[in-house]
Amino acid sequence: ARKDVYSHFILRLAYCRSEELRRWFLQNELELFKWRFVNNAPDDRNSWLLAHGLKYQAISREEFESIREELAQVMAARREDPA
Repeated sequence: ARKDVYSHFILRLAYCRSEELRRWFLQNELELFKWRFVNNAPDDRNSWLLAHGLKYQAISREEFESIREELAQVMAARREDPA
């Protein structure tokens, strides 16, 4: 974990030379974060959320299925509204 922090800041310095490099770096850091978050064990994910003060309550598969369409509509609206 400590190596990740060091490498993040070293790479951040290296990629801050131009706006294009900075955007590339941020996009790839985001993709790495998403991958790690999704692929971590649920207990690790929940521990991370709690450690960062993010309140999260899992829902059942049945509840998810019952609101799936509404969630899809919200996500589609977010993609359409860049603000």
